[in-house]
Amino acid sequence: MGGNTPIEFLLEQSDIELLTLYVVPGVDLPSRLPVHDVAIVIASDSEECRDALGIIDELSSQWPRPLLNPPSRVCNLDRDKLHGILAGVEGLDIPATVCITRAQFSAVAQSSLALEEVAAELQFPVIVRPRGSHAGVGLAKIDDRIGMDGYLA
Repeated sequence: MGGNTPIEFLLEQSDIELLTLYVVPGVDLPSRLPVHDVAIVIASDSEECRDALGIIDELSSQWPRPLLNPPSRVCNLDRDKLHGILAGVEGLDIPATVCITRAQFSAVAQSSLALEEVAAELQFPVIVRPRGSHAGVGLAKIDDRIGMDGYLA
């Protein structure tokens, strides 16, 4: 479930009752849904969630209650898109997120490419993780080129 938002942690210490409906391809949804005020799509745009998002998208126009985070907009939440969408929102600081290749990463680590040449807004320290990973898997704070080289090792 690493591709999903751990919404239960966002609602801890609140008076909100959270009911979870897992949409799994090949498994029928319940014939009667529990009474609810709002539904929130928490699946990510990861490959493992694509089929479920398709099912939710088909159901969304007929959903009996407000639906937050519609599947058609989930792709806007990708880290490499969100910072651009939210850039310019007053009072919101959101770091740039850039997808780079292993070759570019290695070139920066070996000093044959400047970090700013990859993307003008990048500067150390940087937070890195493998594309498609979630829940902190492979996540690291890199302070300098030496740290990049160590991360690749």
